[in-house]
Order: sequence, then C-alpha cells, then structure tokens
Amino acid sequence: MTNRFAPPETLAAPEADIYRRLQADYDVQDAPGLVLLHQLCRSLQLAREAREQIDRDGLLMDGKAHPLCGVLRDAEKQAAATMRQLNFDTEPLKAVGRPPMAA
Repeated sequence: MTNRFAPPETLAAPEADIYRRLQADYDVQDAPGLVLLHQLCRSLQLAREAREQIDRDGLLMDGKAHPLCGVLRDAEKQAAATMRQLNFDTEPLKAVGRPPMAA
C-alpha cells in the first residue's frame, strides 16, 4: 500500500523533501491541496534546474540574456502564486495552548 502523502516520484530529492515538510507542517490532506503542493514543488524544481543551468552557462549567451531566464522567472512566479493558493503565506499549524515550560 502506498502512502498517499508521499511525494510524487517525479520530484527530485530536494523538492521531495520540501513536499514532505510542507505537507506535514500545513497538514495538506485533501486531493486538490496535494495536487497544488505537487505543482508548487514542480515549479520550484524547474526554477532550481534553470538556475543551475544559467549558473553553468552564464547569464548572457551571444550577448543576450540566457534563454532560461524567462523559464526561471515564470517558474518562480508560478511557485509564489501556488503558495498563495495554498495559504502558505500564513503560519503553519501549531499545537494549541501554551508552549511547554523550560526545564
């Protein structure tokens, strides 16, 4: 039996880790939320991959901006928009009540 909260296999390790942490911190359990969480992590992965390629090739190619600059910009915009859709611009769920007393 597969864990329905496990990150999709299409995600690379860094984004799978982000998926796990966000799913747990924000208690994402509904199907639409999980789809949006996957979309968020795919956007983050695309942005990371584009940034890594730009870092290897340089910002300019043949005197023009690297072709992946637009991909990077769009992926980061999509990630920010998806974070807002998921209400990740608020604090994650925390336990109710006072924090434990320090020993």
